[in-house]
Amino acid sequence: MHHDNPYATWMPIVIIVVVMLLRSRSVGRERPFNMTLVWVLPAVAVLGIGAALAVHPPPLMGWMALAAGLALGVPLGWKRAKLTHIGRNEKGDLIIRHSAAAMLLLVGVIVLRQLARYEMMAAGATHGEWLALASDALMGFALGSIVTFRGELWIRARAILAS
Repeated sequence: MHHDNPYATWMPIVIIVVVMLLRSRSVGRERPFNMTLVWVLPAVAVLGIGAALAVHPPPLMGWMALAAGLALGVPLGWKRAKLTHIGRNEKGDLIIRHSAAAMLLLVGVIVLRQLARYEMMAAGATHGEWLALASDALMGFALGSIVTFRGELWIRARAILAS
């Protein structure tokens, strides 16, 4: 596939690689887990996606694509959370340790998303309605994955604190 602007092709890839490299530094390391901050990212996602949908409400097929994406994102978020260790350190504070498998799962999803994005860009304006449906589905997928991942972490952390 050819693009007139090489930055449009390479910048997202460079950003993703840098973010993944930074995140990979924490794989296998214990770090403090703050239950009060666990809902910040889901709240931002809900507000951002809600605002996008309020500005440009999708047609019925768009809502169906969003629901399908949400349904696919939920099990991914749940599985990613199950691969993430939550426990207590010697002081009794909550700690979290991301696993390499959870990181690979996240990288796989990002790679698939980028491949889909490039395919949609190659399709161009002739498939505008499909692009809009794919965008709606990806918003639902992100929302389902983020909220489920953080929700599952919160549930597990609460159970650890109760025991």
